[in-house]
Amino acid sequence: MENVYEQIFLEEKCDKHYHRYHEYYDLIVGKTDISSVLDIGVCWGDSLRAWRRIWPNAEIEGIDLFRQYDLKLEEQFKIYNIDSTKRHLADEIEKQYDIIIDDGDHHWKAQLATFENYYHKAKKFYVIEDVIGDYGLERLKHFIPSHALDKAMVFDSKARQRRFEFNGKTIITNYKFMIFDKS
Repeated sequence: MENVYEQIFLEEKCDKHYHRYHEYYDLIVGKTDISSVLDIGVCWGDSLRAWRRIWPNAEIEGIDLFRQYDLKLEEQFKIYNIDSTKRHLADEIEKQYDIIIDDGDHHWKAQLATFENYYHKAKKFYVIEDVIGDYGLERLKHFIPSHALDKAMVFDSKARQRRFEFNGKTIITNYKFMIFDKS
């Protein structure tokens, strides 16, 4: 059976293909009926276009602090130009989504703040992409409530390891993919 996530991520030039996250989306989300998506970290808009192809009938929205994407995307998608780590801005979005994907700031503190602001708005799945190695994962696990961690699965990116700076120290590690199955 063909992995539709793999094909579309490749065609849309999403880094999700490079990290081989399509394997995890296929394994966990699979063919689940998804009618609403919130993609945090729009960047160039590759993921928005991919989600539209994967779930053509879904309402797909995005969040990005910066408008790096082609502004024509705003004709196809509702994009909030806000900081996902700010609670008062998150509260202005009053709806819930079947799946929320955090592909925004990859620092664990930003991922935790975004989780705290949006996890309760996810009906079926909440995803944190690009957790920086074991250090970032352990920090998130320390602060995320146990009732949510019970629904979490963690996978490694299959891309090559990268160099990161933490508190003046250089570490070489890979990204982690964290998915919470709330369905």
